[in-house]
Amino acid sequence: MKRCRLIARIILFFCAFLMAFFFGCAKKPAPGNDSSAPDETEATGSETKESEIDPATASPARDKYGRIMLWGPEDFELLRKYPNDSFHVADEIDFQGAEFEPVELFSGTLDGVFGGVYNHTIKNVKISTKKAGECMGFFTMLLGTVENLNFENVTLELPDGFSGNAGILAGAEPYPSPDSAQPDLSSVRIRNVQIKSCSVTGKAAGATVGLLVGSLNGAADCFVSGSVSLELSEPDNANLVGTVAGLALALANVESEAGLTLTGSGEGLLTGGLAGALSTGTKVIYGGHIRIDVDGTPEAVGEVVGELSFAWEGEDPPVTPLVDTVYSSAKFAKILINGEAVDRPFTGNDADHLIRHAYRRDLSNLDETTLSEEERKLRETVLDYMIREITIPWQPQNDMDYSDNCSSHHVQHYEAREWYFGLPYTHRCGSLERFCEYLEGDKVKQSVPRIGWEAYLGNDCADAIYWAWARVSPSITYQLTKDMIVQNGTVQVGEYELVNHEATKDTCAANGIEVMSEAYACLRGGDAILYAPGHIRMAAEAPTVIRRADGTIDPDASYLLCHDQGNVSKQAERHTTCNYRKAYSFTNLFNGNYIPITIPEFAEGKAGEWIYSIDDPLAGTYDGVFYGRLKTNYRIDSVRTVITKKADNEQAIDYVYYPNKGGHIVEMDLVSFRYVAKIHDLAPGDYHYVLYLTTGAGTAVVEEYDFTK
Repeated sequence: MKRCRLIARIILFFCAFLMAFFFGCAKKPAPGNDSSAPDETEATGSETKESEIDPATASPARDKYGRIMLWGPEDFELLRKYPNDSFHVADEIDFQGAEFEPVELFSGTLDGVFGGVYNHTIKNVKISTKKAGECMGFFTMLLGTVENLNFENVTLELPDGFSGNAGILAGAEPYPSPDSAQPDLSSVRIRNVQIKSCSVTGKAAGATVGLLVGSLNGAADCFVSGSVSLELSEPDNANLVGTVAGLALALANVESEAGLTLTGSGEGLLTGGLAGALSTGTKVIYGGHIRIDVDGTPEAVGEVVGELSFAWEGEDPPVTPLVDTVYSSAKFAKILINGEAVDRPFTGNDADHLIRHAYRRDLSNLDETTLSEEERKLRETVLDYMIREITIPWQPQNDMDYSDNCSSHHVQHYEAREWYFGLPYTHRCGSLERFCEYLEGDKVKQSVPRIGWEAYLGNDCADAIYWAWARVSPSITYQLTKDMIVQNGTVQVGEYELVNHEATKDTCAANGIEVMSEAYACLRGGDAILYAPGHIRMAAEAPTVIRRADGTIDPDASYLLCHDQGNVSKQAERHTTCNYRKAYSFTNLFNGNYIPITIPEFAEGKAGEWIYSIDDPLAGTYDGVFYGRLKTNYRIDSVRTVITKKADNEQAIDYVYYPNKGGHIVEMDLVSFRYVAKIHDLAPGDYHYVLYLTTGAGTAVVEEYDFTK
């Protein structure tokens, strides 16, 4: 029965298009056949803003190619007067919330490319429904070509009980004859059109609705975002609803991130996140959110497509795939039919076998509700520090060649007055704060940072992540990547068997790519992937996980974005040794023998308690020497001594000491500190002494007293 209704609907649409086309052309002849229309040989040859209606001739001025240029909202009236002509949107068109009465029939060409700019935008429009008919949209019926154009913040509110075709671009586009073969994807007339933040709302009863076009012949290279939200009444004919189209014959490289919300009667409903019904396509992607709560007996409800192959080839279901590739990444999909939840990741009519390659993006690892507020803040703190390490801008005062300081394959040369980004690649030489100490001026804003080098400062891959993790973790004690294989303060992410603590290659080989891919899928921003002995990268965010129809992960399509330090071979051309948000497929990670690890503070969802003390019975006294041993559980970033004269509160010493490079520095003798802080140079007198300790956990006063020298 449903196939008969759909065939009947196609035939009715086809007849309606023929009638509209012939009657429309009779009323509005093409300019080339109209004596009042300008001769294209008299084109102005100019592409300046002179395309508005000429009062003397009541005809539009054209460019040298005979195209009519649309510069502002008022020029769009020309689409009605010359519906068979060629138009170019020559600028960003802002209707500023005004209503636009739909163009009833358009069989010309509308292109958004002009002056070297692709995809000009028509925005802030409310499509008028004062003359609501069978088709509603910017165009009611589209027989022509639209390409390279954006629609942004366009709204369409359907009248109660609407039973026609509705979309932002057009209500309907003509189908070929029902007796003809399936449409050719290469012949579609809607290309590179983006519908951004647009909406269709209202109450429908037997309507065909989408954000692009309600009833669509074909579209290619299009993107849709926004929302379709409808209350459905029990119809005489089925409601067909999708965020791209209600009914579509052919889609090629079409993606939607729009939301779909349907309530009311689901009787005869065909709906999917992308389209209610689809005949053929290649690379169609749906990544919006779905909220469907209907009663009755729907025909077909799916996350991507309601019904695939809607009887275009007759009553017999086809046996060959009709859609090449489908990606489903519906966010928070919730489909309730008569109050019962259903799970249909691809099609609603059990036609998944008609998809050659079906993938479902697993979004469970992106659900932030599984993170405590404290864990989320911990991860943000770590990522912020890591990003500053690998992106900080700096400029050397003199040419610097540190090739001799690196291994033979690491060549680093920095030219004077050139801008570089991120700490240089070295071997465990210090924190971001120590590097910034050499930047003149404001250490935070670094508006005009310059560097005066006294030592070869920077960090390597392991140390960059160590300092970032040390913002929240007192647990980590490793120095090299070989020390990080789920030991010295690191723990594993996901479920895999750790074979040994010497090399990650054995672990990857023993577990296989399927097990390791599931482990990679568990990563979050701030975790890391480790190849040891060799390299480590930090996860910039949760990975993109693509699953096959059988639920297994596709490691070639799934990928992780990473931050890391150590790409020295590209330093000269990229002016950095760091990588920011570089993508690696799960296959790449597995072949590189990477395992996922993290710190226990993330796993526990809270930072480690900060403990510090001065361990000496003579601490707090001075007789030419500061006594005591400073101890803390977090790695020491720096120790600062501030000494002021009590008589006038004038600062005598303000010295920041950074521990020597390398190692897990958590203790320091204060006896030797008098030399680096030059305490012995103080003149006799009364002083006030304050000792500040800075770690990843913060800065604290660990000792303070008055003394006399």
